[in-house]
Amino acid sequence: MKSLIIYSMLCISSNLSFGQVNWDDEQSKNWPAGFYKIEIASSADSTLQPSILYKSLKPGRPLILSLHTWSGDYAQADSISWDIKGRDWNYIHPHFRGPNWTPDACGSNLVIDDIEDAINYAIKVTGANPNEVHVVGTSGGGHATMLCYMKLPYPVKSFSAWVGISNLEDWYFESVGRNQQYAKDILKATGDTIQLNVAEARIRSPFYAPTPVRNSNLYLYAGIHDGYLGSVPVSQTLKFYNKIVSDLYPGDKESLVSAEDMLEILSKRNYQLKDFNMHIGDRKLHYYKKKNNISVAIFEGKHEQIVKSVLPLLPVNTSIPDTIFNILCIGDSNGEFPAGWPAQLRYLLPFSIILNKCKSGNTIGLDNNGDTSLNELKNINNHLIKASKAVSGKPLDIIIIMLGTNDCKAILKSNPMQITRTMNILLQKIKESGIIYKKIILVAPPPVTVVANAEEKYKGALNKLSSLRKSFENLSKIHRCNFVDAYSLFEMDFPEYTTDGVHLTTLAQQKLARIIREAITN
Repeated sequence: MKSLIIYSMLCISSNLSFGQVNWDDEQSKNWPAGFYKIEIASSADSTLQPSILYKSLKPGRPLILSLHTWSGDYAQADSISWDIKGRDWNYIHPHFRGPNWTPDACGSNLVIDDIEDAINYAIKVTGANPNEVHVVGTSGGGHATMLCYMKLPYPVKSFSAWVGISNLEDWYFESVGRNQQYAKDILKATGDTIQLNVAEARIRSPFYAPTPVRNSNLYLYAGIHDGYLGSVPVSQTLKFYNKIVSDLYPGDKESLVSAEDMLEILSKRNYQLKDFNMHIGDRKLHYYKKKNNISVAIFEGKHEQIVKSVLPLLPVNTSIPDTIFNILCIGDSNGEFPAGWPAQLRYLLPFSIILNKCKSGNTIGLDNNGDTSLNELKNINNHLIKASKAVSGKPLDIIIIMLGTNDCKAILKSNPMQITRTMNILLQKIKESGIIYKKIILVAPPPVTVVANAEEKYKGALNKLSSLRKSFENLSKIHRCNFVDAYSLFEMDFPEYTTDGVHLTTLAQQKLARIIREAITN
């Protein structure tokens, strides 16, 4: 498809609030700096279709195509745009004929053509990796995402539909029963204002489209309280999952959401399997089913998207975002903070179980201020036993250790050789504990600033931490651990990454967590 590209080069402002989100709010139009309006001539009818674009500073980065909600359009603010910019991924937010109350919008053929135009355009202009295209959408955008899975010719790598609408016929009557505006929208979009055109509603419904055979990942998400405390019943997601699995894997009843399960989810707004302990970020999962590259997850929530988990759940450069890891984190205050690296890992590995035993003041093997609870050498067995119980005796996949900053305090009078020797004893103790684990990741602690290094508390700590970077790397080789060098990661610009010369900012915690995630998955 050939598309005429016209740039408006209009930079959008950047004061979006992270408060309560209305997932069909068409009024908010605020964007981060660097997101621009462009226009694409439609390959179907040559009309100019606007979009919001963000171009990565690097070639070959992934492309995220994010679809606006039912009543929104291309200019509607998108909460994931802030994470897009932080990751420096390519992004396009197309109009695809605007709000879903006209025949040209709401799942028409023009919608699919416009979305494909947007993908082709964005790849050409941004230099995005054509094999790393991911489509995401919430609510009405979830409807469009489902429809793209069924009809879009482009070989998209993944489709993520959050609280989407799969069956417009059902949703019309559901909306009538709830006295919602969406019933009137569906009438207008399907060509009538009095009676539903059922045939047209079905043409525009993902549920009634032929299921394609494709290699793409399909991720379906719904809040368990949606339909009660939201506009789209969770059955819209569950039934669509069953349709896809039934069409692609006829006879596989075990992979389907059973009628009994669906009834319990819908009637009780609660469901919990025995020994089921899965989360998306900080949200409990009530229900999860998967058949090969198709999955459905019902989370504790309403009609919403879990913003911090949207991008981490995408299989960008990997195929394991929904793999469950049992992870034990051992560290100090940088790990204990609410925005610390273990908390950031919850969003990067949303389905994993993160057991956080980090504690402010914690050391490798010293009684900090005379407190034995801050001596990991004295507490490691207890931490390992509790972690094993928390995962029902299953093996711990990963043990992550980031300690050493407090050991370098001037008052504790330890030198790098002593600290390294104590870390060696700690690692040996873990090996001999009898607790089964698969991998240890040893993290060399970050530096301190020159100013902090000159203060009484951390006087001389900078040289000690620099030495630990090298000696911990050697220990990692001896004990066959994975090694993460947080010292080198922040060394050049550390004042920009610290709040007080010692502790990491939220941005730094996120950066560290991404490096740790690579060590986990490699």
